[in-house]
Amino acid sequence: MEYLQEAQEISFLNTLESGIPKIVLLAAASDLENRTHETLVTYYQTCTQRAEFAVSFVTNKALKRQYHTFFKWEERNANQFFGLFGPKFRTKMRLAIEADEVLAASIKDFCEIGDLRNQLVHRGYATFLLEKTAAEVYGLYESALYFPERLGDLLKEEEAEEAVL
Repeated sequence: MEYLQEAQEISFLNTLESGIPKIVLLAAASDLENRTHETLVTYYQTCTQRAEFAVSFVTNKALKRQYHTFFKWEERNANQFFGLFGPKFRTKMRLAIEADEVLAASIKDFCEIGDLRNQLVHRGYATFLLEKTAAEVYGLYESALYFPERLGDLLKEEEAEEAVL
């Protein structure tokens, strides 16, 4: 970008500046989806004696086909997703979010990436106006990374609590 600016190639610079944020957005959304899949698969592998069958079912039916229906992206929260695990887990997550500002911000940023990704893909890649720079999208991504990681920890804690009962 520096080179294009110095060379006065404004049209190429504008094209690059408008295209890179979209590429970073799609890469970030894709990586977060993969990380969330991995977190859930790992959870199901460890919580059942018949892990192979459970993991295959969850991977093939739920994760591959339904991932984007787990969340109400535009609401910038994961309450719907947490509710899929039942009311006890949803309550646990509400309390965890209240106690952890980093987690709350991470979930908001995670959902913003998902929402922007959906807008980009469904409104038309070429015509969608992404009003964020690549650096801003990457900042959302860095924040959002905490959510799948913390989700895995909270699912493990819930499993351990269930095992004690």
